[in-house]
Amino acid sequence: MNNYLMSKKGKIMIGILFAFTAGLCITLQNGFNTNVSGKIGVWELTTLVHGVGFVGSLFLLFTVGGGGKGFINISQANPIYLLGGLFGVFIVFSITSSIHILGVAFATMIMLMVQLFLSVFMDTFGLFGLDKVPLSVNRILGLAIMIIGILIYKLK
Repeated sequence: MNNYLMSKKGKIMIGILFAFTAGLCITLQNGFNTNVSGKIGVWELTTLVHGVGFVGSLFLLFTVGGGGKGFINISQANPIYLLGGLFGVFIVFSITSSIHILGVAFATMIMLMVQLFLSVFMDTFGLFGLDKVPLSVNRILGLAIMIIGILIYKLK
């Protein structure tokens, strides 16, 4: 079993499992956040979400372990990338606000479309040190199908 997990197929399956888990957690978090924000406010919710997340992250770091090199190499990271956590503030605020206005499904479709377009752009040009993945007809067709799907969803 361990050999399979270390193989290319095993790593892909683990990656799919993580992506599936992330999608599940994001969707549930969106529902939870929208409910709570209606009672305390969106900026209050954003602060609460990141505070609880920080405590949870610390707990996991000290109980499960970091699984990496630790913070000792943090000086080797580009300082601008250390601001990535600020995106989380705007992510929680924007998602919660958009769901209040558009509903969960439509807001999620828009978010996924933007994520996919930006991801293809990042892959194509190898931004942020990522490996370049050439733009292909299949990738363009996939983006077009996603846009068509959103338009069909919103037809009355």
